[in-house]
Amino acid sequence: MLLFTNGKKMIDPGYVQGVKKTGLDMVILQFDTLDEEHCQEIRGERLVHDKFKALNHLEQAGIPVYLFTMIVRGINVNEINALLGLATKKNLIKIINFNPVWEMGRLGHHEECSASDVMNLIQEQTLLTRKDFAESTYFSFYLFELFNKITCLGGRKQPMCEMRCYLICHAHGYISI
Repeated sequence: MLLFTNGKKMIDPGYVQGVKKTGLDMVILQFDTLDEEHCQEIRGERLVHDKFKALNHLEQAGIPVYLFTMIVRGINVNEINALLGLATKKNLIKIINFNPVWEMGRLGHHEECSASDVMNLIQEQTLLTRKDFAESTYFSFYLFELFNKITCLGGRKQPMCEMRCYLICHAHGYISI
């Protein structure tokens, strides 16, 4: 079971323990920026401090986290490397997903940013290149199928419409596989 959240309720350790008891497998935490001002611009609230509290409570509860990051031109485009660094330093963060901004919802009035723009930003700010990403997600699809067969846990298959990069974290950063 997955929970998608902005993290507000996760600042309460009792709430985190309660959702853990429901059999929660992972929390997908909306985490766009490390800067409170940028968070205000993107989400309409200053939530970065709360998101770090949420991460600490989730770590204490042993609940893995998937960071869902919206990249917004003119606001957080220079934070990709810092956000990736956060993800590689925290053992509880298993996935970080960089998404171009979507024009929907109550705060959807930002300059367009495409998936190609995000890929270019990743290349500019990190040690990763396009070669580190699977051109199609057949690799992801079959990797998850293999894990499901080995673990007998079932789970969902990854869609065939994403670019994926798998990293192994170590003391000095990460290595792309």
